[in-house]
Amino acid sequence: MSRSSWRRWLRPDRAAATADQPPTDPGEAEAWHRRAVAADPGRTLSMVKLADLLRKRGDAAEAEFWYKRAADAGDPFAMSTLGDLHLNRGDQAGAETWFRRAAGTGYVVAICNLGDLYRARDDPAEAEAWYRRAGDDEYAMSRLGSLFAHLGDAVQAETWFRRAAGAGSTYAMDSLGGLLRDRGAVDEAERWLRRGAEAGNDFAMCSLGELLRDRGAVDEAERWLRRAANAGNSRAMSALGDLLAGGQA
Repeated sequence: MSRSSWRRWLRPDRAAATADQPPTDPGEAEAWHRRAVAADPGRTLSMVKLADLLRKRGDAAEAEFWYKRAADAGDPFAMSTLGDLHLNRGDQAGAETWFRRAAGTGYVVAICNLGDLYRARDDPAEAEAWYRRAGDDEYAMSRLGSLFAHLGDAVQAETWFRRAAGAGSTYAMDSLGGLLRDRGAVDEAERWLRRGAEAGNDFAMCSLGELLRDRGAVDEAERWLRRAANAGNSRAMSALGDLLAGGQA
């Protein structure tokens, strides 16, 4: 599984929950963030917001400058974002440096990023150690479940997916549903998949649609597959195409 597919379901960072919401006037937004930093050189939130705007318009160099300035001022989100930027360039050493700096502040996303980095290096023991450092965080527990599933330990995988799902992780609800379905506990699988789907997770919508299709509930299966496909889920698009081509919907 590719790193991008692992990270697809990463929860929005609470420190930058509005980062993906485009401003009405990006140019004016940028100007105000620049003024805010000029008025208060220690205002890391404005540095990060300014960097986000610059990154979205394609000015990667200046965006990185502001992320680094915020990171040097102690902002863990900026440190972690710099790690992602280095990783996207193929610079694993640089990514690890920034992830470790952010993890040193207790920033859970960066702690899990280090787990992902070691998993990508095929070092499951070190990956597990980093995920466990994150404690009862739902994302970290989901990552542990995924790691154990990858290693073929279904018992541990289910344990961690249950803990993460109970804490509200919709990714874990989908993964737990898949494990239960595969071992024949279809009714419980459907319950978890419905929870994830109703919470808006497109993977769970797709899995639920596939399960319902296999149980003969074709009309409801189509509805969930359409919702997932409209959310951009390529697996759902394919499953919906197969369903419609079969003349069942």
